Amino acid sequence: MDFICLPIIFFTGLLLISILTSLFSVRLGIPLILLFIVIGIIVGSQQASLLFTGLLTLQNVFFISSVALALILFESGFTTPLDSFKHNAKPALILASGGVVFSVLFLTPLAYWILPITFIQSLLLASIIGSTDAAAVFFLLRSRGLYLKNKIQSTLEIESGANDPMAIFLTFLCITLLQKNTSTIDQQTFLLISGYFLMQVFIGGIGGYLLFLGLKNAINKLHLEQALYPLFVLALVMMGFAVITFIGGSGYLALYICGLLLGNSAIKAHLTLAKFQQTTAWLCQILMFTVLGIFVHYEQLYSVLSVSLIIGTGLIFFARPLMVFMILSFFKYSLTEKIFISFVGLRGATSILLALTPILYGFSFGLVFFNIVFIMVLLSLSVQGLLIPFMAKKCRVTQHINGTLPEKTEIDLPDLIHSSLIMYEVNQDSPVLCGQDIPKWAQPLLLKRNHLVFQSNNMPTLQNGDKVFVFAPTEHRSFLLDRLYGCIPSTDKCQFWGDFPIKPNTKLSDLKYLYGIEPTISVPDMTLSKFIQTTFPEADVGDRISFGPAELIIRNRRNNHITQLGIDIMPNAQTKSFILQQQKESSTITQYHDIVPPTKNTD
Repeated sequence: MDFICLPIIFFTGLLLISILTSLFSVRLGIPLILLFIVIGIIVGSQQASLLFTGLLTLQNVFFISSVALALILFESGFTTPLDSFKHNAKPALILASGGVVFSVLFLTPLAYWILPITFIQSLLLASIIGSTDAAAVFFLLRSRGLYLKNKIQSTLEIESGANDPMAIFLTFLCITLLQKNTSTIDQQTFLLISGYFLMQVFIGGIGGYLLFLGLKNAINKLHLEQALYPLFVLALVMMGFAVITFIGGSGYLALYICGLLLGNSAIKAHLTLAKFQQTTAWLCQILMFTVLGIFVHYEQLYSVLSVSLIIGTGLIFFARPLMVFMILSFFKYSLTEKIFISFVGLRGATSILLALTPILYGFSFGLVFFNIVFIMVLLSLSVQGLLIPFMAKKCRVTQHINGTLPEKTEIDLPDLIHSSLIMYEVNQDSPVLCGQDIPKWAQPLLLKRNHLVFQSNNMPTLQNGDKVFVFAPTEHRSFLLDRLYGCIPSTDKCQFWGDFPIKPNTKLSDLKYLYGIEPTISVPDMTLSKFIQTTFPEADVGDRISFGPAELIIRNRRNNHITQLGIDIMPNAQTKSFILQQQKESSTITQYHDIVPPTKNTD
């Protein structure tokens, strides 16, 4: 039974070591992906790895890495808010495509100058290293308690998820030219390669959308056990990836699009799927980078060390910054934001995976290219990875969050996305224990104190250490609840009372003219206060009334009359920029920084 036990012991031990190293990664600020690779190199250099040489052949390594990368891209799309994608898609997509092309144009002559290779081979090497990997960036920042601003994070996520097809296209373009043994592109070859690229993008895009439609309908119509939904999605996703790739499309692009649409749709078991995808992505990263580390023969790296460092330095400190500043100069990014984005172009999974393709195609220089790319990835993870938290603070592109994120338990509501029951452990720094009023919509459903459980109708005054359970119907409400109950201090008063005040006597018909909000009722001359008092007579201070892409908040009321209202535009709503612009121009409302949030009236 040794042939069963020894591999199990070996790979499970490797998995446990990789997981436990995350503790050191958090404390030392070292990119976890770098540690996975180092573990693989160490294991691969030991005699024990010879027992499994037959398992880690080139074809198997490429297969494992391809599947792992596909699932990582699906998870990346699944966890990306679609509104963030819409608002930052243009600069990010230009970075993704134009950035790869610019990097290739910069690195090709550099590689041609310092290496004894042809121009097309130099172009191939530059194409392989052209794509970025943002996963390590976000882990480093979050492990230090640093969270990027939405604008920066979405830009980096979209860029890293969308630049793979361009890098893959350029890589296979160069391989085609090398197979034809030509350094020039004739018209027939150009049309062939261009058609191949367009087919990859078109079939990948359409295939990803169709896969999303099939998954969404299947998840919502089938009545499966809760634990089976993640496995069902995993099976269909991998089948879709294989089919789309087989018929000539980009399976990676398809899974990213499918994940993006599915993660932002109303589906059953949404939080269960999200947690499963995160776990799967972690497992794929551990497996892929550890296996790639085992595949490397470290004694072969010395011969290309100096060349790799020169090309890697040119990429990190010259090519990437020049490209970022050129492209983002046409968009509204500050100087510090450009500096940070230019510094976080880490190389990772896709680059190492593409570096295997010259070996698979039997080129004599394939192993040399793989070693060069491998060292460049190590350099990128070491230099950029270690300095990213420092650069994030210096460039002021983070929002620091003290405390821990709340534990969430899913409620199966297929018609509402991101609905959840949230458990908070109240501590002495929570706003609810520091005098913050609790609106009706944020009242706890249950309270657990020691071994006692209280319902909402007999709930005592909150104390330090209480565990409360609150229902959040939307992601925005969940965000507000985090500030209300969690140990995350709220420094922005508009989180509770709205983006800006609005006069109670404002007519419903004025909402469209002033803010672009289309009323859904046919009484245009009715005032907001009259509408609320008529439709929601029990509404009290702090209550929120959904109104299209916004929410109206009762800020104060006196003698059963609403005296102050606030309006809260949903985060990332398409109308937000228009409404905030109208806020500056309209005399009906006042600037927010002149407003002191009201306290609840006891008259």
